[in-house]
Amino acid sequence: MLNTTKTERRKLRTKANDFLQLMIDAGEKEILESSEIDKKIYLDDDTIDAQSLLFLIAGYETSSTLLSFAIHVLAAKSDIQNKLRTHIKDITEGKEMSYELLAQLDYLEGFLLETLRMYPPLARVDRICTKEYILPGTSIKIEPGNVVAIPVYGIQMDPDIYPEPNEFIPERFTEENKKERPSHLFLAFGAGPRNCIGKRFAMISAKLAMVALLKKFKFSLCEKSVHPVVFEKKGILLKAANGLWVHIENINQKQD
Repeated sequence: MLNTTKTERRKLRTKANDFLQLMIDAGEKEILESSEIDKKIYLDDDTIDAQSLLFLIAGYETSSTLLSFAIHVLAAKSDIQNKLRTHIKDITEGKEMSYELLAQLDYLEGFLLETLRMYPPLARVDRICTKEYILPGTSIKIEPGNVVAIPVYGIQMDPDIYPEPNEFIPERFTEENKKERPSHLFLAFGAGPRNCIGKRFAMISAKLAMVALLKKFKFSLCEKSVHPVVFEKKGILLKAANGLWVHIENINQKQD
């Protein structure tokens, strides 16, 4: 599909407002000189394909992981589920969904961020050192080219940073509480100039999904539920060893 789309756009000189087009444009720069076109390659096709596929896969898989753990939390903590459902209904009932309306759902945002704190889709991120650095208070030197593994899960479950880390507390992410904590100590979306390019889109889509689900369904633990969650030790993304199982009840279904 990527090859067909790239070929058509290059042949017909058409453009689209999407991620693939940005990659194509970065792959070629046309400079007109003396009626001749000089092309300089910046990105090869393998890189364009890899980045496009990664953009798609990363967006789907990480968002579904967030929603899966969020539903598990709702099933395990009925008080939070009831509070969140009331919060959503009070703000959205009878109103057309919009970006501005979603922005008012501060408790929902705190709930999703707390889910990401306890269950970050990526338990660690890797970065390559670009200049010599000595870790403060030690003699450990990091050389350019060294790969540094940053333990996202370890940082976000550190009791010195998040007191009672095993307790699910959405209020950790109120605007007031976030200001008291350095932003780089929450790494579910990374930090700095290479943080997640899809952060806003991910949060909007997750909020929309949670609004739709909580208005219609009630979640509870079932016989196959495992709580606390036991993690799978192999794999890149954080996953439950035996899956996440909950009982789902349609609360809008009319009873006879």
